[in-house]
Amino acid sequence: MVFDRELKRYLQFVKVEKGLAENSTLSYKNDLNRYLTFLARECKLSDLGGVTLHHIEQFLDELTELELSPSTIARNISSIRSFHEFAVVENFAEANPAELVDLPKKAGTLPEVLTADDVMSIINQADRTKNAGIRDAAILETLYATGMRVSELTGLELDNLFLKSGSYGS
Repeated sequence: MVFDRELKRYLQFVKVEKGLAENSTLSYKNDLNRYLTFLARECKLSDLGGVTLHHIEQFLDELTELELSPSTIARNISSIRSFHEFAVVENFAEANPAELVDLPKKAGTLPEVLTADDVMSIINQADRTKNAGIRDAAILETLYATGMRVSELTGLELDNLFLKSGSYGS
């Protein structure tokens, strides 16, 4: 491969200097093999100094056409950016054309929500014939009714509770 020497040096760098795990190093290798092969075959480049932002954008278009997930594309961009930073430091290139490439925004995924029946089933697991069961049911009901986080619940003090008004505050 045209960029074999540069890639080997970079992989040695991330493994030894950055201390990346074997799987992370393998991911970098796979991402960069695909990228560098694209540069050599499709762009007819044989020198990292000739890589431009346009070449990188063409490669990202190709990844999009492959219908890779946004997180996979983001990982590829990260690999490319890091590789080009290394190339500048090691004098394989004078400039980093990837420094202007932004990572795509990750789409937020909504958490799964329990049904009311599921919640009641969980709450009803508490054995209310014992003090610990009464406590557990109160904890579960409080979490469900208020939407507070467990950390907020564990930080509650009696001074925070306003039992007459049925509320709490800090």
